[in-house]
Amino acid sequence: PLGSPEIYAEYPLVFNSGARIQSAFRSQHLNIPGLLKLQPKPVVMIHPKDAHARGIRNMDRVWVASPRGRAGFWAKVTEDVMTGQVEVNVGGGSPIHSTPWRNANPNYLTDFENRDPISGFPVYKALLCEVKKRD
Repeated sequence: PLGSPEIYAEYPLVFNSGARIQSAFRSQHLNIPGLLKLQPKPVVMIHPKDAHARGIRNMDRVWVASPRGRAGFWAKVTEDVMTGQVEVNVGGGSPIHSTPWRNANPNYLTDFENRDPISGFPVYKALLCEVKKRD
């Protein structure tokens, strides 16, 4: 928000990815029915105040958007995250995943140009985003 106020005006939430679930290992196992019972849909965790301001209720279908693109998730309205930031599951986006997970690739949101200069690893934390209900 402080380093990019012009982007913050349109994308007022801080995006974090990396939320892992017990039924998957990175992008693996998101097509196994028995494991999908533990979490059948990818979620974006959003604070109740932020959700309310956007007309979002728990488990509404939402888009998480950044200047790079958007990805589909289901809203998990929870006080487990701070206001002004969201946390998304990692691992989605493969064509062999179950249908809900196919469009939940957080890589669509990250800044492709913002990489560690030594390893080339992309930045997955502290990007700016917005969450909106899907039609």
